[in-house]
Amino acid sequence: MVDDQEDMLLIMEREFRRLEGVTLTTANSYAQALELIEPNGIELVISDVRIGRESGFDLASEIGRIYPGIGTILMSAYRSASNRQQAASLGVLAFLEKPFQFPKLKDAIESFYQKREQAPVEPVKTAEQQASDESGALAHFKLQDLVQLFCLNGKNVLITVSPGAQAPAGEIYIQRGRVIHADYTGRTGDDAFHAMMRIGRPLLKVNDWVAPVPVSIATGWEHLLLESAVRMDERTEPDQADRSAVGG
Repeated sequence: MVDDQEDMLLIMEREFRRLEGVTLTTANSYAQALELIEPNGIELVISDVRIGRESGFDLASEIGRIYPGIGTILMSAYRSASNRQQAASLGVLAFLEKPFQFPKLKDAIESFYQKREQAPVEPVKTAEQQASDESGALAHFKLQDLVQLFCLNGKNVLITVSPGAQAPAGEIYIQRGRVIHADYTGRTGDDAFHAMMRIGRPLLKVNDWVAPVPVSIATGWEHLLLESAVRMDERTEPDQADRSAVGG
């Protein structure tokens, strides 16, 4: 349970004592919650949307990225359709608007464990197998095709680009149809973008993202792709000296 209000944590601790087979661990901040997950074997995180100056949405997003098997439930005293939509987009199990009766939270918790017990057990895959599966699903796409597709559709996506499963990966961030940031092997901005475009047959992965990132690219995506194409042509075109020798 994550909440910056101690009285709320005390109330929940009292209520959870009545639930058999459930152990409650509490945290009062975003950072403390992440620190407690792994060593305590946390399976489900229940968090307020407002954790001081931090956001339960950001916490749910980070948990989904690092610990995809852990469920999340969010609570809020602010009734908002946009909050419910954001929770749904993050795959949150339930979004409870305060005040709510504890049985409502209890039902959401029981539903989580019932679904988990009924889910088929999948074999654990190695990092190489996971990379192969992910890249295979995108194998028929070129990197420039993905950039164009997501920009034309105004999406918020993170494209991860790597020359191979064990090689350093680069990242291209697209926000509402604009390429806003790229980083690869110590380079950022336009240079990083063009460097990734030069990778032959890269492994590609696409994820949603909500956390803020620096804006390092102001160039429009159309110009970025055109510039990359021009640079590729210049790399493959023989220089003037070579052309003279061939024409000899």
